[in-house]
Amino acid sequence: SPDGSYIMHVTAKTISFIDTQEKKLKRWISSKDQKTISATEFHPNNQILALLEQPTTSRTKKNVANVVLKYFDINTKKKLIKISISPFYPSWIVRRYTALSFAPDGNYLLITSDNLSVIFPVPIEVIYELTREKLRIMYDFLKHNSFSWNSIDLIIKNILAMTKR
Repeated sequence: SPDGSYIMHVTAKTISFIDTQEKKLKRWISSKDQKTISATEFHPNNQILALLEQPTTSRTKKNVANVVLKYFDINTKKKLIKISISPFYPSWIVRRYTALSFAPDGNYLLITSDNLSVIFPVPIEVIYELTREKLRIMYDFLKHNSFSWNSIDLIIKNILAMTKR
């Protein structure tokens, strides 16, 4: 992990972590069905794990590989979001060597595989802990106060900064 608090061990079906503080091995994620974990990467904030799963065969019944990108909260082990990238890149062919890399600011994720490189924006749900309650408070605050558009932009940025993971 970026701050050295975890060491990750990845196989085709599982991810295990060594907590460097507790010095314990923890089995954490298991890939299910006919999917293989093909790449993983820690988010720069050290709290999020990106995981790319690919089918064990190159094509499905519909002749399209169902490649899935998942984001997990490392502390809670909760899956934050799951995105099928196959609709965006229907010609994606399952590759043996795939890598993930976050931009230094954590707002973009690069996926590389052989001759293909794709940059995805990291979903807002991954970067910010936007619960319904926080969104309701933000909405009520903006609804019941009058602001210029410039100040609304600044207020939203400040609220988001307070909810950053």
